[in-house]
Amino acid sequence: LVYDADISLTGYICSRKQHWNLAQIIVRSKEDACNLMIKLRGLRIGNSNLGLRLYWPVETEYRKRALLNKMVEARMHKLNRNCKGCFYDKAIEHKKAFAYPKIDKKKCKPVPTNVIISNLPASMHQIELFHLANQGGIIFSLEKIENDKARVTYLRQHDAAVALICLDKFEILNDQPILVEFEDSEKTGQVMDEITRVRNLFENKQSIYSSKLRFSKPSIFSPNVGKGKPQASGIKTKTFRKNQLTSALQTQSSKLDKQRQKKSTGISSQIQLSQQIEQKLLPASNINLKESSLHQDEI
Repeated sequence: LVYDADISLTGYICSRKQHWNLAQIIVRSKEDACNLMIKLRGLRIGNSNLGLRLYWPVETEYRKRALLNKMVEARMHKLNRNCKGCFYDKAIEHKKAFAYPKIDKKKCKPVPTNVIISNLPASMHQIELFHLANQGGIIFSLEKIENDKARVTYLRQHDAAVALICLDKFEILNDQPILVEFEDSEKTGQVMDEITRVRNLFENKQSIYSSKLRFSKPSIFSPNVGKGKPQASGIKTKTFRKNQLTSALQTQSSKLDKQRQKKSTGISSQIQLSQQIEQKLLPASNINLKESSLHQDEI
């Protein structure tokens, strides 16, 4: 795809992404870099269901990065190529899909906002961190300030608020949740109230969903019903469902009985009718037999 390139490979550090690899590619010109972006972005390799995700270097200034992405997307559009890429984690995306429209944008200022992410794995690559943080919103800049801490500047307060809701307490390594907070909490008090409100909404939704799963009752035809622990549903609900099923079964059995009676009466009437026909046809058959015997005698 390009004339000359230096490639170094490394793996993702996340416990659930250890089968993901990261390739750092150094090319000789901006044109070569754009060509790689156009031809590789969103490409699926082998049997993978995920398209390749490509990023410009983390240290690239936001405005320059935005211009390069705009140029790449315009050329991809001309080639009729679409790029969806892949997000870092499904659980984060699930939270984002819920939180993004719920946050009141009027309470968020359209200014770059700093967020501190701490308790990071020391060996985490900057691009993997960028991939993770980028799922929260549009990143203006990112830098590691300590081995286990990074400062992420989001383009707007709304993006930073979504990042706090989605990324806080996410476990990159098992039993090692990261902490996400505003760097300047004094300037973000109103936004923090909005974040708390949306978090409560999400937790309530999760508790309602889990309670529905907990109190859902299997069919009474299931072999496990009546065994082990008692079902979580109430006695009234149980009795009501049982009565419904009993009445349904009784209705079905009565319908079957009526059908059987109809069939039996139909069979008896057919037998009587066939007997009457035989009695009527019997003299005619005797006449035919006599005629045939006479005919044989003549022959």
